[in-house]
Amino acid sequence: MMTTCGSTPGAGSPAEPLVTDTQRQAALRDLVNSGIESLNSELLDPQAPIAIVVLGAARGGTSAVAATMDALGVAMGRGALPPVYEDLELALAIEDARETDAQALIARRSTASPWGFKRPGYSRHAADYHSRLGNVRYIAIFRDPLATAMRAQLSSEADLLGTMRRTLAEYRRIKVFLRNAQAPALLVSYEKLLENPQGFVDALADCCAWGPAQSRRSPSIARSRPAQLLCGW
Repeated sequence: MMTTCGSTPGAGSPAEPLVTDTQRQAALRDLVNSGIESLNSELLDPQAPIAIVVLGAARGGTSAVAATMDALGVAMGRGALPPVYEDLELALAIEDARETDAQALIARRSTASPWGFKRPGYSRHAADYHSRLGNVRYIAIFRDPLATAMRAQLSSEADLLGTMRRTLAEYRRIKVFLRNAQAPALLVSYEKLLENPQGFVDALADCCAWGPAQSRRSPSIARSRPAQLLCGW
């Protein structure tokens, strides 16, 4: 059959597209950066009491994570009140090297499951206490170092470049610890958390749901109002 220049057999019907809309949408979804990544979750024992430890830099978003954990029903420790949600009794025992006191407090905290602990700079002690915490998962939050330093300046007139240096050093310690410990961890971008609070709350709720369910409050309120929960962070 003879065809004219530029024509193809069957030109009366539209050509099949090389890529369908469904395939294109699936490919675009694969390129979405959620800013949340789970590591080694298969290593957790869902039947044992679980500890959830927040890792991060000062003014780097740890309080936003701890506030969300509290709203999801995680026991954040004695005196862990808003807006910082820090268990100072346990934090000071660890930082003052009162190991007997710290171990007793850990045993007491672990009667609740899941239970949480948040203290910026804890990465200095994480390796020493990793095995003592038992069935532990880490939530590591990372924020733009310049934004972190500028936030610190607002509250304490801290040196900008010095705070950036300390923040980067803290992130390096967290990275080294998680790599060496090969521990279950949820890595979170602070900027992506603010961009997609629903995705963050859902991911954290799934993380906090592991362990005996009877000691948890329902996460429905936190899941249904993620933007309000994270407002101000």
